[in-house]
Amino acid sequence: REFLAPGWQRVIVRGAQEVEIDLTLRRSDPIDVVIADSTPGLPPAGAALAAARDASIAVPADDGDTTTVMREMRLTQTPPAAWSASIWTGGGFAGTGKGMIVVRSDGSSSCGQISEEQRRQTDGIVTLANPASWKASYRLPVESGRTDQFYYSLTLEITKRDGSKVSYSASWQDDSFDMLPHDVHTLYEALWGVLDAHGGRCR
Repeated sequence: REFLAPGWQRVIVRGAQEVEIDLTLRRSDPIDVVIADSTPGLPPAGAALAAARDASIAVPADDGDTTTVMREMRLTQTPPAAWSASIWTGGGFAGTGKGMIVVRSDGSSSCGQISEEQRRQTDGIVTLANPASWKASYRLPVESGRTDQFYYSLTLEITKRDGSKVSYSASWQDDSFDMLPHDVHTLYEALWGVLDAHGGRCR
């Protein structure tokens, strides 16, 4: 650990075994991982060179030569086992909002089955989202006073790989749209895109 740059951690696994390492990312940003696999012995390509070297310096052929293979990987968050995302709206001139939509990870929705492209897009947004950081409400310090604006409530329910469920919600109104975190805004746009594709009305 002492020779690692700040922000890097080291995990050592000894012996020939299969190991599962759980990493919990505090943010949605991907992380870089370098895997160094050190194995006694040399690959076939280096055997002739090793033999020539051993012959010239008169040392045993099994002097502990080690092959080290390093691979760099970029890890992102693991997609949840399942999810359900919904938008509810209220307000406006009539006070009845402008629609609502529920989309699920299996491609079903309150508008019917969505396209595979829409499902993949929304699934990617949910996977990269950081809902634990969402505020329950996004409001201007001093409201604009607009009486005809719409109100929005977004709810994301996630089923984790262990079967447990967790739910997150965020609400806002027209004059506070610019306050939304990027992941809330992009998820809203994806859900609303499904609604628009079905004529703006779902059951």
